[in-house]
Amino acid sequence: SLDTVGPLARCAADLALVLEAIEGWDSSDPWSRPRPLGSDTAMARPLRIGVPRQWLASAPIHPDVRGDFDRTCEAVARQVHDVI
Repeated sequence: SLDTVGPLARCAADLALVLEAIEGWDSSDPWSRPRPLGSDTAMARPLRIGVPRQWLASAPIHPDVRGDFDRTCEAVARQVHDVI
């Protein structure tokens, strides 16, 4: 099955609550795997985030959207993440 759960949230804290509610093994789901709850550590370490700068330079992006994107990249980089 290609059905997957795709949670959406307004912020990472809200998403963490959703993921906490849906995580864990489900005997009715053949793709589910038993594992300790709360064992995801992907966000516990800095991420390296690639930005396609050459494409962005020539992409038809509205200036307001581009400005928001650039400010978001700067905010992420100010955290502990590496935006390249």
